[in-house]
Amino acid sequence: LGINVDHLDGKSGLLLRRVDPEGLVHQHNLQVLKSSPEQMLLPGDQVLAVNEVASSDAQALSEEIQRSATLRLRLKRGSGWLFAHALARFFAPHISPLRWPPIQWTSTERFALRLVTDEVLVLDGQKPSQLLSRIQVQHLSQLMISPSFTAVEGANRSCYFATFSPAPSSCGPAMVRVFSDCAKTARPVLTKGLFSSAAWVTMKWEPSEGKDLLLLVHSSELTEEDLAFRTLHGHGANGLYLLRAEGSREPVTVLTTSEDVLLDVEWCRGADVSAMRRIVTLLGPQPATVALVLYAPGKPIQRVSLDACMHGVRNSISCDNFGRSFCIHVQSERGMGLSNEADSADIFDLRPEPADAVAHRCAVHVPPREREHVGPSVSSVLFSPNGRVLLANVQIEMSSELRCISALDGRQLFSVRFEGICSAMWLSSGAFEAPEFPALDAAANDRRAAVAVELRDREWLQRRRRQLETEHSENGNGDAQQNRDEIAELQEMLALPEDQLIFQFTCSEGSTLMPTAQEELLGGGYRDLALSFCRLRRLAPSKADALAERLEFLTRRLPAKGEVWLRP
Repeated sequence: LGINVDHLDGKSGLLLRRVDPEGLVHQHNLQVLKSSPEQMLLPGDQVLAVNEVASSDAQALSEEIQRSATLRLRLKRGSGWLFAHALARFFAPHISPLRWPPIQWTSTERFALRLVTDEVLVLDGQKPSQLLSRIQVQHLSQLMISPSFTAVEGANRSCYFATFSPAPSSCGPAMVRVFSDCAKTARPVLTKGLFSSAAWVTMKWEPSEGKDLLLLVHSSELTEEDLAFRTLHGHGANGLYLLRAEGSREPVTVLTTSEDVLLDVEWCRGADVSAMRRIVTLLGPQPATVALVLYAPGKPIQRVSLDACMHGVRNSISCDNFGRSFCIHVQSERGMGLSNEADSADIFDLRPEPADAVAHRCAVHVPPREREHVGPSVSSVLFSPNGRVLLANVQIEMSSELRCISALDGRQLFSVRFEGICSAMWLSSGAFEAPEFPALDAAANDRRAAVAVELRDREWLQRRRRQLETEHSENGNGDAQQNRDEIAELQEMLALPEDQLIFQFTCSEGSTLMPTAQEELLGGGYRDLALSFCRLRRLAPSKADALAERLEFLTRRLPAKGEVWLRP
């Protein structure tokens, strides 16, 4: 036969491992390739029955194959049938980034939509070469189909999709149209005219039912950065609208004011489709702030600001699949490091009840050695399918690194370095339940976030070193390793140049000595030093403002560079 089989556990049939080119099975495959390709035997197929032997006993099946001259096999198809072949071909000389992907499928793959000049072509989802209908839309430039809407059998609404048409002239408005059907006679169930300059839009469908649409309007033309990410990361939008085609007295709602600078927005998923919907917005100017938009079907919209504190330079939001966590971070291309926070991130905790129960869970710590390199950047951040790990694609030096970060405490679990990574995605291996993170204790967080800062001179450092050396000789092996580490840190501080200022930060996790030159504190250096400590201890960056004020107070009476104070 020219095949190699595996008996597996002896009770699950025979697994076809290899088909040799000189065997009878290979000759059989060549004969049926064009007429009946479904009768081919490919590696990965599992033999469950041979002739009259329907047992899954591998030994019995093997003996029947050797004994019989004619074989009738019952197979379970395997991975060998997962090969790609062309179903249809379309002529597309130039595909704009706004028209990507060129074909979009509904969630059930019943229909496929393709955007052409002034038309939306409705194709058979299983046979894309078969045209079902045409929907006329003038000046069409963008199309976005709802990936999560599932049509009910026999209902009039087969799928939800939205289109954008820029203004045909300076006198007319740009138009956004929402459709709920793919028939030839389909008409928009909701339209929105944009009289302000709208060059392009970002459309994001609600992930639970797929009927509500977030619409972000951009007035500027596409830049190279927009082409790279196809989002508004760091470039902002001049309008945010919520479009609800069903069950709302206010189908079009403006979610931003003229004074808001919108950096990014994301839906927060929820298991209960009848519960409160949550939208996370990231507002500028930098340093950015976070706000929530809450609404339930048939109820008015609420706007909740998480806190009045800034979270550092951030321009992007990533949410998990369960509505339990979201992360804000800087997303940029290599060499575009927006600040020394370009590879920092903050993870927030979301609770099902109440809907506005949001708190800062942790900050992602970046090793200080990476601060010495120019332009570290994060090109993508994705939560794992189980919501417990954060995958970051970091561009640093002349290489790329995939970092897996704990969504619980922000600690880096492991990293893998490559020469270069264009993109990275998780491969889900099944269904997962929402992760259970411990509830955040506000009082415990306040105690953990309490930080004392003092300016230490060299006399204090020398006294502290002698004290630790004495304790080390008297206590023996009690806290020997801890004492040795602190002594080494003190010796490192004493070896620094005389113009270095040394600050001692003390919190519930211990004390840390951080040196800096006095001239570096000017022009925002106080907050940079405070942020470095917050990242080191995984504290909220919003705590840096109070620490920066304390640092400035401690250095207020120091002589300026070049001045000398004499003691009486």
